[in-house]
Amino acid sequence: MADQPGSEDANRPKHIISLGPWSQTHQALAKIAPSLSLSPFDMVISDWAMIEDCLEDNFDKLLDRSYYVAVNPKLCSHRHYGHRCFYDCNPLANPNQYRDLRTRVDGLCKILNSPDPKLFVALIINNPTLPKDFTAEQKALEALRKQTLNARLLVIYQMVQTPELIDAPKHLKLYQSEDLIAMGLLTQSQSNGKAFELPEDNDLLDQILMEAYSKVELPSLGEPSIG
Repeated sequence: MADQPGSEDANRPKHIISLGPWSQTHQALAKIAPSLSLSPFDMVISDWAMIEDCLEDNFDKLLDRSYYVAVNPKLCSHRHYGHRCFYDCNPLANPNQYRDLRTRVDGLCKILNSPDPKLFVALIINNPTLPKDFTAEQKALEALRKQTLNARLLVIYQMVQTPELIDAPKHLKLYQSEDLIAMGLLTQSQSNGKAFELPEDNDLLDQILMEAYSKVELPSLGEPSIG
């Protein structure tokens, strides 16, 4: 049955998009979101400035092979976005990887042109401390709003739990506005960019993402309901 105007399902995200900055974001989302969309940010190490720039120029510089610099047969860098941009692929030397990148960009652009509700997710790993200023996230959300309708942004900042935070909840709300929520995730292990070292930390992330995906509105994740 089609969603009726005003129904909860009509407001639930139709598209879940990873903004990176590592492949762990996509891998974690893929386990809980059947509507997960392939994203060019799955193939690069992104940051907020890069995300804004890609949105503003329709990914022209990211796809421009004249910016690519060979590092070794398996790796290339990007003159504008930095030496770590393509962290485990080489779209300069590998035509299939370049086609994959272009296909992901084309797919994301189609989603941006859609009025369907969208949830963008970023997982920032191995932080020494939890941030207190979220100006960059707000700017990224504004950049998304210039390109698309019905965009929400969920940002998770992970750090290994320190003795000073031993009694803190394993997840805590850091900032929330109408379409943006930033939260902290305290784990017992570090991430290698693809997963946390301890399975229980990956399970905790899965639970949080599932709650974010299953709710119509961005979840209020400040309460220590998990862990």
